[in-house]
Formats: sequence, C-alpha cells, structure tokens
Amino acid sequence: GGRVPPRERGAAIEQVYLSPADPQVRIRKVDGRYVQTVKEKATRMEVEFPLQAEVGRALFELAITAPIRKTRFVEGPWEIDVFHGRFDGLVYLEIEDPPRTLPPVPGWVEVVGPASAGNVRMATMNERSIRALVARSR
Repeated sequence: GGRVPPRERGAAIEQVYLSPADPQVRIRKVDGRYVQTVKEKATRMEVEFPLQAEVGRALFELAITAPIRKTRFVEGPWEIDVFHGRFDGLVYLEIEDPPRTLPPVPGWVEVVGPASAGNVRMATMNERSIRALVARSR
C-alpha cells in the first residue's frame, strides 16, 4: 500500500456547496482563508474569488451540503486529495489538463482505480453511499 505524507506539507481544505447544480457554487476554506467558486460544467468555465472571513463563515452556514474535508498535496502536475471525516480512506489523484502520456504517480500514492465520484457528488451522498464508495477504494 501507499503511505501518506506528513500533513504539514499539504493544504487543509473544507468545502461546502450552496448549489451543487449547474452552475455549481462552492465555498472553500483553504488553510483558514475563504474562497468562492462558480463552475459551469458545459463550458468548463470557472470563476474564483476570495471572501472576507466573516462572509465565508456566513456562507458556510447557508450551505445545502455537508462539508467535505481533505488535505491537498501538490507534486509536480498532480493534485492529491487525502479525504478525512466521512470520506476517510479515500485518496483522489488528478491532473487538470492531462498530457498525452501521464507522468509517474508519486511513490506514496497507491492507485486502486478510477474515481467514481466527484466532490460535488460526494457532498450530496447519503451515509450508505459514502460507506460503499470508501469500501470500493480499499
């Protein structure tokens, strides 16, 4: 199996959705700073902007999804999300614009299979679906 790197190398992320539909509206807290993102799936357009802490906290309270907690590590072109809480045990590996030939996966990550759920889908899952997703990843 893989080994997880020290937490201090990654960014602590907590995110919720105000709208998981299209366009998606996400509020993310990254290492204590708040960011709002609006994503439109068809065009892949994404707009992101910082929020003042009090605005970010207020919008977190308005979320219609449970929070997703993860630590994000960046190694070369790879973004590696190590999930915590309800999704403890999941690790997602992603490249934004993948090249024709993928670079080697960092040695501490064990690839089990393709991701079966994106963050927005994960945020709206019930407990039974979460347990099934985590079980498939082991």
